[in-house]
Amino acid sequence: MGLQQALNTIATENFRDQADQDYICARINYRMTFREQFLWAGLQALEKYFKAILLFNGKSARWEKPADKKRGEEFGHNLTRLFAAVTQVKELAVEPPEWFSQFIKYLETFGFNRYFTFSTYVVGDELRKLDESVWAIRRYCLNIHWAPKGKDICEFIVSGINKPENREKPRKYVPFQGVLETILKSNQNDPARKALIWNNLFYGNRRSDKVTYSALSTSAIPPHERDWFKSDPELTEIIKNYVKL
Repeated sequence: MGLQQALNTIATENFRDQADQDYICARINYRMTFREQFLWAGLQALEKYFKAILLFNGKSARWEKPADKKRGEEFGHNLTRLFAAVTQVKELAVEPPEWFSQFIKYLETFGFNRYFTFSTYVVGDELRKLDESVWAIRRYCLNIHWAPKGKDICEFIVSGINKPENREKPRKYVPFQGVLETILKSNQNDPARKALIWNNLFYGNRRSDKVTYSALSTSAIPPHERDWFKSDPELTEIIKNYVKL
């Protein structure tokens, strides 16, 4: 097995497939109003899609490798730097929504709040934005370099991905057969399928182009950021011996 073949396999199974499942988990968490879990799963999904794209194109999904450094820093969970690396893949012409950069910065900021260590919020449109973000980015998670001397093939594949009619009817566009596509074909009682298509304008077979649901809009302040905690520095220092906040 050659290097790129190995990278393609890892990109598919370790990243794209896992991202598909993270995405469904994020939707489930949103529906259950689990704010922090929704944000973390959404962060994880987009992070893995970005890394899959880099691997499919023979790029490192671990190291940033800027021109002025030997190897650079690790990407980690930094969506902004990962997206910047994806846009630098010459063969691709990534077309995200205009608000995409702000949204991934939001996930990057609040997705790490797994232990509720800082104030957080959602305002109600995050699920719709996650759905569109996943659709917009995931379609590039495939090998476009399968043909020898395949520059023309790459351009042909990318032009097909970016056809305007795909965005006009996103639920009818199937770029490849992955975990999401398999789930969409499963029994209508499959809980994963139900979670994926629930009020989803980008995946499923809904006839309507409108969805109606109770949007999650909440915010919260963790204990150590509240006045009663801050007013007692001695207690604060003692608690640091018990937990890292």
